[in-house]
Amino acid sequence: MAIQISVFIENKEGRIRKAIDTLAKAEINIRALSVADTTKYGILRLIVSDNEKATKALEDDGFIVKGSEVVVARIQDKPNGLNSVLALLDDADINLEY
Repeated sequence: MAIQISVFIENKEGRIRKAIDTLAKAEINIRALSVADTTKYGILRLIVSDNEKATKALEDDGFIVKGSEVVVARIQDKPNGLNSVLALLDDADINLEY
């Protein structure tokens, strides 16, 4: 298990960069990230080197941050790598939420 932090941001120019810059100034390493957006806002989902430090830095800079437990899987970089992991989850009757 890992902790994923979700950063709620306005969908406007420079906001993702500001969040990433905040983490850089706090010397936080980003290990994984994804972005989901709509026309008005976005959610920047991150797995970082120090969750508590990252959350504090982002909140101190005005961002809304939420943490949640996630399962992390290393997937082989080859064709069908993801599907082999999904098959294991299906066989174990584990549903994915996204």
